[in-house]
Amino acid sequence: MFIKKKVKAFSLLEIAISLAIIGFLTMGVVKGRQILFKSKIEKTMNQVSEIIIATDSFRSSYYQMPGDYCGNDLPCLKKGDGNGLIESNVEKEAFWEHLSLSGMISAKKLIPAIGGDFSVFSQDGRNFLKISAGGKGILSPIDAQALKVKLGSAEVANGSGSSECVDSSGRLKSVDKKVCILIIELQ
Repeated sequence: MFIKKKVKAFSLLEIAISLAIIGFLTMGVVKGRQILFKSKIEKTMNQVSEIIIATDSFRSSYYQMPGDYCGNDLPCLKKGDGNGLIESNVEKEAFWEHLSLSGMISAKKLIPAIGGDFSVFSQDGRNFLKISAGGKGILSPIDAQALKVKLGSAEVANGSGSSECVDSSGRLKSVDKKVCILIIELQ
């Protein structure tokens, strides 16, 4: 004679409800991350605008580019050569010092909300602000394009050691990796 034992287990309905709850929670986390990243993009745009306005205000007040300033009106530790270009490492560091000492920005150096760093450089007789992670890419092509469109005057480029962001004709590639940098001209 067999003895019948009652086995406790989950019903199909209970399993389906559990999977539905897990699915909703996962969607919420993914959507939350997207919203958080979009807010970081927005804050980075505001930071770029702040740097551009601060640079323009500094030039209006001191008649030189921050970083390249060589006057005595600020108690600067680092001074530039006054040629209008931010070329040397000293001038690149002095850029942030001059903006901070003049009260044009509140921090000694701003850090992008999306991560990485802001840096300045000159090329072809013009000065630029770059958003990268030590020269390496920090944005996916889609995110870089969105930031470029919102800023209006930015360029998207390949991060150092990568050719996955922009092809030779300047078109963005469709990769999901963070391989792009953003370059904004400082007029």
